[in-house]
Amino acid sequence: MELDDEAEQVTWYRQLIDTSALDVHALDHGATRTTAPRFDVLSLLPNLKERTKTAIRLHPRRLALDESLPRDVSKIGGDFLWPANEPWPTCEKHEIPWVGVLQLFQSDFPEFPFKPGTDLCQVLWCPTLEHGFGGAPEAVVRWRDSASIGPVLERTPRPRFQTHDEAATQHAMHLYLQARQMSEYRPPLFPAEPYAAPPRPKDPGPPKYAETSCVPLACRVFPERIVEYPRDVLAGELLEEERTILESMSIPADAPPSEWPHDSPFDYYYSEASVAPGTKLLGYPAWVQAPEYPKCARAHRMEHIISFDSKEETAGCWQAVEDRELAPRFYENRKDEPSRRAWYALREPTHLSFGDAGRNYVFLCRECPDWPTVTFLQCS
Repeated sequence: MELDDEAEQVTWYRQLIDTSALDVHALDHGATRTTAPRFDVLSLLPNLKERTKTAIRLHPRRLALDESLPRDVSKIGGDFLWPANEPWPTCEKHEIPWVGVLQLFQSDFPEFPFKPGTDLCQVLWCPTLEHGFGGAPEAVVRWRDSASIGPVLERTPRPRFQTHDEAATQHAMHLYLQARQMSEYRPPLFPAEPYAAPPRPKDPGPPKYAETSCVPLACRVFPERIVEYPRDVLAGELLEEERTILESMSIPADAPPSEWPHDSPFDYYYSEASVAPGTKLLGYPAWVQAPEYPKCARAHRMEHIISFDSKEETAGCWQAVEDRELAPRFYENRKDEPSRRAWYALREPTHLSFGDAGRNYVFLCRECPDWPTVTFLQCS
């Protein structure tokens, strides 16, 4: 990834994402990721069979700084298969190029709802948290026939990050506003006179730089198909009487152990056996807050197609079986710099972060002819 060397965050950013000192083969071993079997939910609630959904966990794994993936593969981040004669999108508000977030080929994901006549789906967004529902990055989805792309764009435009001067001005303004607020709240303790506003442009407008937490690091994906079960009563996906049955059950002895204690069997089912967290396609949204399906301009309830997560599971029932020896070793030795970075590479491979460990969901309406999409962010 090419970065602006004047940006204040770049030195820290390079150190964080550099995996050159790590055992890359350990981080990227094997070609599969597997979720441990859960207990037999349908034996308790056979009526849920009609409401099961197939979700595709992507299990992203970060590349080293000197690695790259071909343009014509399914992946997160990196350079996309983009027509040379098609302008790369730019955010008009922030005047920065958008970033490629996810590229999917139909040959890898035949279950995914590709538009008729297309076999390539590309998701891009403005790398700021100032758009969309809940402050989500504003996304655009491109549907393509990969065979008709022709000459390919050789260099993808890169957004710029915040410079030293911009960061210093922003910090000074933050301190000034904080001090001014305190002087209004408790004037005897915080008189207003000593606080002078720092110099700043009269109308700076929206920031014209990307947030590193919105720029995904290039990742391989290791797709895994799993079955998900409904869990949200508020969304009408699970009935109250079904929740009562789950509350009255005992957690099966052979159920995978959880990372956290649960107050009731339903809590265990809700967190560990129904809907997978992490970056995934299709399935049910793993809501951070109350379920809230968006509607399109024609009032159709939109369907969930993609979830981008701030972290991947490194413990408990949803952790990939193949990673269960790696995570404890890196975590226990996290005071050692390579192990610390390995831990973050395992837990936060994409380096995307949405608020406080939130998730960014993409919804689609196939009832409308133009297939509109929206992004929706939730965080704790």
